[in-house]
Amino acid sequence: MKVGEKICFLATGFLILLVMGTVSPCLATDEEALVTEIDIKPETLNLKSKGNWVTVFVEPPEGYVAEDIIGESVVISAVGGTITNIEPVRSNLTDSDDDGVNELKLKYSRGELQSAISQSNLTGQVEVTLTGTLSDTMTFIGSDTIKIKGQKE
Repeated sequence: MKVGEKICFLATGFLILLVMGTVSPCLATDEEALVTEIDIKPETLNLKSKGNWVTVFVEPPEGYVAEDIIGESVVISAVGGTITNIEPVRSNLTDSDDDGVNELKLKYSRGELQSAISQSNLTGQVEVTLTGTLSDTMTFIGSDTIKIKGQKE
């Protein structure tokens, strides 16, 4: 992703949070959004599967701890470049990668994500982006790529 595209994408993520009422225009701007790492499981999403959940692990941005992340604010804000707003079903703290640092583990409706993928007719490698808010009102953004399998014709 080029710098100009990233700034535009960050602005889009911020606008989603603004519309949701999660942030105030006086609190943060797209230039202030922190970039963090996320890890989506499963890495291959079979659209013919009947699973219930997609799990996302969010590393806290540099200078923060997982407890600073407001779990209910972390939405799947884009799928394959298409704006969406998939809210988490539940969350908890865990050290999934055994690095001594807790991550926020979030569960999202697999059906909602699959619907967003199917509606946009996405196949192959698809970037999924999350946006969220920290306890000090800073916003963050993170992306991971998953492989789409079994797209219905």
